[in-house]
Amino acid sequence: MKGHNRSGADRRSFLDHTYNRKMTIIKKQFVPLVSNEVIDSFEKELGYQLPTTYRNFLSEYNGGEPFNCGVISSDGFYADVSIRYFFSVSQDPTFGLAHKYAIYSGAGRTPREMLPVGGDVGGNLVLLALAGPQLGSVFFWDHDIEGLVDDPNSPRHLRILADTFDGFIAGLSPTT
Repeated sequence: MKGHNRSGADRRSFLDHTYNRKMTIIKKQFVPLVSNEVIDSFEKELGYQLPTTYRNFLSEYNGGEPFNCGVISSDGFYADVSIRYFFSVSQDPTFGLAHKYAIYSGAGRTPREMLPVGGDVGGNLVLLALAGPQLGSVFFWDHDIEGLVDDPNSPRHLRILADTFDGFIAGLSPTT
């Protein structure tokens, strides 16, 4: 599998960083938590190893509705995006990562090495790069621009939100 190596030190660092924010990251969970073995199985099915900070997020929360859902892209372009929920390791078609990956990446709508990890209120996606030079980076996929580009790998409908998943989470802000 492609991706990041995981270690106990990486997990402790992530948890130390987010421990005091635990109650402020996810407001509502839609599916049960999953074991590391279930996440391992998902990685094998996907064919990619998940970046450590995202894997730890799944292990700790398994998606859900965030308290702070406001997003601003690193270039300030998407200043009014609001994350509706993060997808989960689940068979639920609304929240399941495998289902979202099949719909978007599997159908050629988004780059194959990008995993849809969340969605906004307008049907756009938050994508996580699983391979390539921007491995671990988080992007916004704008479905309104999708039909205007011939190639789903085109950067025209992808905007970088953060260089890492934990940087993305740290940048979420309250919405008014």
